[in-house]
Amino acid sequence: MKRTYERLLFMAIGALISFTAYIIGCVSHTENIHAQSTGEKVKQSTAQQVSDEIVTRKIRVVNAEGETIVAVGDIGGDGSIFVNNKEGKRNVAIGSLGGGWLSIHPEDGGLGIIIRTGGNKPVMEFFNGSQTILLLGAAEDGGSVVTANNAGKIVAGMNATDEGGIVRTHNNAGKIVALMAAADGKGGIMGTLSNEGEPLVLIDSTKDGGLVKTYNNTGKSVSFMGANQNKSGIVQISNNKGERAVSMSVKGLGDRSFGGNIDIFNDAGIRVTRIEAALYGGFVQSWNNEGIRVTRIGAGPDGGFVGVSNDAGEWTGTLPPR
Repeated sequence: MKRTYERLLFMAIGALISFTAYIIGCVSHTENIHAQSTGEKVKQSTAQQVSDEIVTRKIRVVNAEGETIVAVGDIGGDGSIFVNNKEGKRNVAIGSLGGGWLSIHPEDGGLGIIIRTGGNKPVMEFFNGSQTILLLGAAEDGGSVVTANNAGKIVAGMNATDEGGIVRTHNNAGKIVALMAAADGKGGIMGTLSNEGEPLVLIDSTKDGGLVKTYNNTGKSVSFMGANQNKSGIVQISNNKGERAVSMSVKGLGDRSFGGNIDIFNDAGIRVTRIEAALYGGFVQSWNNEGIRVTRIGAGPDGGFVGVSNDAGEWTGTLPPR
């Protein structure tokens, strides 16, 4: 009987202790809620204290529909952050794989803009669908800009070289059809090319001044206009083989000009006629196919004259007679 009584007493004491702990817990919880609602600082238990560091392999945030809208993790051991829209489509991504990179995407999650620093040279790339249409970055000698069409073919480029800047345009097949650049210490150069890459027009700088050359569709130079060593102009026209046929220039010595002249050449490249300004006026000379002068017509001190030579170049007579 005594043992039964002792057991009942212990059970009553245990129940009282449990009830007391429950009441204390409820009061403490109520006080915490009250303190939080009034902005008071809550003294948390050891398990509730704020941690200075969270160590994990991945963090994923989802919206009410269960779509992942933020993911933090790694790619190949490098850090990455992905931000998606409410449909779960990628909008922004940041990572460190191969160097720092940032990508911005349209609403459908496709490619938009990528900024990266691979190879220690920053690059910004713009996309239309899956094709790169604009590329800005650092090249070997400085900045570079490349644009492409919707098929991904390069249509224009601009970059720095060791001589200065260069601008080029391409056709839809990727062939360069126009070029503008800084020449080798002489100034600028511009050129246009055919769809097959053959030169058509060249504008260049030389030590004597500027020049313009044109080419036929077989790549032969057929005309030339530029400055000569006497700081005067010169024009040259060639046949379809690129051989000189007509040339116009200014006779002179240094800064002194003696007038203009026109030379005409046969198919063998031999000069056969010259028209020029002379001491007393106009002067015309002709040569045979062997390059021997045979006639002269011009103005002299007493008026006009005509001179004739044989095929050996020996003077045979004049009109009027001298």
